[in-house]
Amino acid sequence: MKILLLKGVSQYGAMRNYIDHWNYILQEKGYETYIIDISAGVNVEQLSHFITSQRPNLVLACNAICGKIAENAVAGFGKYVTVLYDNPVIHTGHLKELGENSAVFSCDAIYADYIREHYPAIGYVGFLPLSGDAAKQLIPYEQRNCDLLFTGSYFNVNKAYETLCELPVDLRGIAMQVAQEMIDHPSLVLWESLDKVLAAFDINLSMKQKEVLLDTFRCIDIFVRAYIRDKVMHSIVGSQIPIHIFGNGWEEFSCKHPENLILHEGYGEVAMTVLADTKLSLNIMPWFRAGIQERNIAAMLAGTVSVTDSSLYIEENFTDGEDIVLYSLERLEELPGIITGCLEDTERSREIAERGYEKAVNGHTWKHRIEQLLSELNLV
Repeated sequence: MKILLLKGVSQYGAMRNYIDHWNYILQEKGYETYIIDISAGVNVEQLSHFITSQRPNLVLACNAICGKIAENAVAGFGKYVTVLYDNPVIHTGHLKELGENSAVFSCDAIYADYIREHYPAIGYVGFLPLSGDAAKQLIPYEQRNCDLLFTGSYFNVNKAYETLCELPVDLRGIAMQVAQEMIDHPSLVLWESLDKVLAAFDINLSMKQKEVLLDTFRCIDIFVRAYIRDKVMHSIVGSQIPIHIFGNGWEEFSCKHPENLILHEGYGEVAMTVLADTKLSLNIMPWFRAGIQERNIAAMLAGTVSVTDSSLYIEENFTDGEDIVLYSLERLEELPGIITGCLEDTERSREIAERGYEKAVNGHTWKHRIEQLLSELNLV
């Protein structure tokens, strides 16, 4: 079987890294693979010609890149398959273009349900959780030098709020209410919060009208994520807990104790090296409410304790205090104590890290994800 993988652009090169993982796994399984890098732009004619001449059984990509082009080109002998790693409202334009010859997987089960409901023309929609990189070398837990690590960007919460204020006057009040619902009730995703607010205002909209409104309200998702990330980090740094950071934008983070924010340059391999020398890895979910974040799995595969807010998927597959450590976004005042407790009880934390590693390596690697994708498409 032939598989063409499309490699685009992503922050920190994350999705380019996913493609490399998938390619290696597929080749190990004996598939004939090709990679086309379209980060410099797409030549439609050349891409279509390559697909029609090589006749791959699958064209595989992240975040629906080249969806319409690839689906049309592969028609009759293959299928276009994409995995979405963002809120689907961000990809409205791409999803509208896909049809029966496409399969879309989302990294969140709730997001997948939304895609099924709103884009019935798509041939198949599935849920495919994220995985993470495996550490090249495991350092004994007691010998690790970094107590607490966070990898990820900082989004200036004030700038994110300004985008809400720039919405049309007739939508601004609704947007503020939707944002507050998500903050007050972190289990709700964007469209669920919107439905609650519309009901409170006794506003009835068609599905099409809601889709248009959600596209306008993408800035709410960005603001809420920025607000929560800012609040989580303040709870830690303000409690005099040092935290090592790999990511962009943290020079804009303002706090009373900046000495506890230890910024590092680089990402990728550099961050992975530090992760393998870390006791606790903090995660703040990017509003996946029925999925898991790459940082969770990468931490576990590095023999590090994953400290994270929860989701339906995490609750179904992991156990707080056994193979993962959970905190609540609704009780952030407890987070510093949770972290301090883990650092003080090294033996307990080492056991959690070991069980997390076993859980991840036996069921949550990229190999497991690719096998699930192929199985759901009846290709194994």
